[in-house]
Parts: sequence; C-alpha cells; structure tokens
Amino acid sequence: MQRLEMRRIVRSLFVVCRKRMGDEIIIRQSLGQGSEINSPVNVKQNDQRQPTESSKGTDETWIGFSDLNRMYFSTLLGMFSVFTSLISHPFTVISVRQQVDSSLLGDLHHQQSMGTVVRGVVSRFGPIALFRGFLPMATLGPPSNVIYFSSIESSRETLQPIVLQIIPSLSPEGIEILQAGCSSVISNFISLIPYVPAEVVSSRIIVSPQKVGMTEMCKNIYHAQGIKGFFKGFNSSFAVCVTSGFQWWWMYALCRRLGLQSDFGKTKPLLIEAVSGCFAGLSAVAVSYPIDTIKTRIMSSSHGPIPTFRKTFQQVVKKDGYKALYRGLPASLSQAALGSTIFATCYETIKNESQRK
Repeated sequence: MQRLEMRRIVRSLFVVCRKRMGDEIIIRQSLGQGSEINSPVNVKQNDQRQPTESSKGTDETWIGFSDLNRMYFSTLLGMFSVFTSLISHPFTVISVRQQVDSSLLGDLHHQQSMGTVVRGVVSRFGPIALFRGFLPMATLGPPSNVIYFSSIESSRETLQPIVLQIIPSLSPEGIEILQAGCSSVISNFISLIPYVPAEVVSSRIIVSPQKVGMTEMCKNIYHAQGIKGFFKGFNSSFAVCVTSGFQWWWMYALCRRLGLQSDFGKTKPLLIEAVSGCFAGLSAVAVSYPIDTIKTRIMSSSHGPIPTFRKTFQQVVKKDGYKALYRGLPASLSQAALGSTIFATCYETIKNESQRK
C-alpha cells in the first residue's frame, strides 16, 4: 500500500511539473540523469516523470518491473536470448577449447591462437563444429536469462527506496554500485540453477574429441558423476557471474551517465547505449576471466571425483603458469563486445514494448 501511495504522489508531481515546464525540458533533464537500466529512447511522453529530490540522480524514465506485461516481457527476452546466444556461440567454442586442459582435445592440444583453433575445429569436424554445444544453451539458457533479468528488475525496484531510506545522502554513483552488487548476488544465484547444467553439458560437448549429442552427453555425465555432475563448478560459476555482473552494471551506468551528459549523447542516446554496453562487457570479462578459466576446467572434467576450485587452480598454475588463466581471453572479449553491444541497444526496447497498456 505504501508503494502504491508513493507512486500516485510521484505521478501527480509529474503532471504538475509537466504543465509548468513542458515535456521537452523534462525529457532532457531525464536524459541527463541516466541510470544503467533506464531507457533514453522510445519513452512515451505520458510516462515521463520529473526527477524528485529523493531520486538522487536516478533516471525517472526507468520502467519498473511492476509496469511490465511480464508474460510478453519473458517471451521477447527469451527470443532475444536465443538470437544473441546463436551469433556469439562460435566465440564460446573457441574460448572453451583454449581454456581447458590440453589432454582433453586430442590432436588439437597444441593449438593456442584463435585462428589456429578455428582452422583445426573446422578441418576436423566441419564448419558446424563452431556451434557445438549450442543446443543445451538454447534449451536452458533463455529460461535462465528470463529468471535473471526478471530478478534484476524486481530486486532493483525493491532495493532503491530501501537504499535511499537508509542512506539518503548517498551519491547517485553509490546508489548504482550498491544496487548492482545486491541485485547481482540475488539474481545470479537464482538463475544459475537451470544455467549451470546447460553450461556443463555444453562445455563437455565442445571439448569432446568425438561427435556427441546432448542426450548422449547427459547420460555420460549422469553415469560418471550422478546428479552432482550437472552442477559441478556451481560455486565458481556463481563467483564469475556475481563479479562480472557487478562490474558490468556499474561500468555501464558510469559510461552511460557521462555519455548522456554531453551534447552528443542527448542527440544520439542509442549510440551512447551501445558504446556503454561494449565497454561494460569488456571490463566485466577482464575482471572475472581467471575465475572463468578455473570454472571451465572444472565443468569440462570427465572422470573421477569432481575437482575443487583450489585444486584446479593449483594444477593450472603448476602445469602452465599464471598466463594459462588468460588463455582464450581474446575470444571472450570479442564475444563480450558483440553480446553487450547488442544487449545494451535492444534490452530497453524490449522493456518499452512490454509496458502495460
């Protein structure tokens, strides 16, 4: 009830401010106060809200989770997830094959560079091999993404008034960082439950020296390690996702805020969104990549007990040195730049299209 009353008050204030100042001024002020998940484009004028003192720099054009048609939002987001996964999956194949233990790759174990890996995989299995392991990700990836972004939107909508109430003097950047950290922890833990099994199966298929289907690989994992085999690497995957998610959201917010404050950003906000997403994706991968390498090694293990993070880390460093923690980094950076740019330019459009009429 308190939240509904607050929303009515904010909307009433907006109507008064719009009559006095005009829609154009409100839109410009909103664009200059951007937040990392708020849309600067395609926002209907009757949904604009004048920033209040309590907003502390957040973007009042933000479409909250309670404002969305959730079924429509989930459908569009699921389709978008399949599309982005499809176009970026070849980079995943390259990166995983560079990250894993060389003994798993048969006659490809001497290959290191991206070009060499691509030529080796294509010459042995054909061009379709660049999409090995895509089916598990296309099956469980979209539901996981829907859970993740729904949790992100819901938790952010809930956390913002709590943060402002506890620390009313907190700067906009501080609010964004605190929200990003808390939301990332909550959302990743929930969404990884369906995602980790898909990633385990996909990683095993990618590094398998023979052609193997998803069903056969699932049987192999179950017979070798039981149900636990589908969740190996969960802790390290959680660490990767929380670290990269936190880094992505606050970096995106910072770049977007600085970009929209310029005259160029006010005239071309979509380009600012794309560039901000690209930088955020690159920084997120750079920060979390060593943990991601250990996670991939754990997931791709096929025999014996499930290795621990500490043991796997020690084996990697002892055998190949610390530089092995960054194998496949160029491929992952390429994937992040492509995926984050597409995400940043399309996600807010999905939210706008999913608004309740």
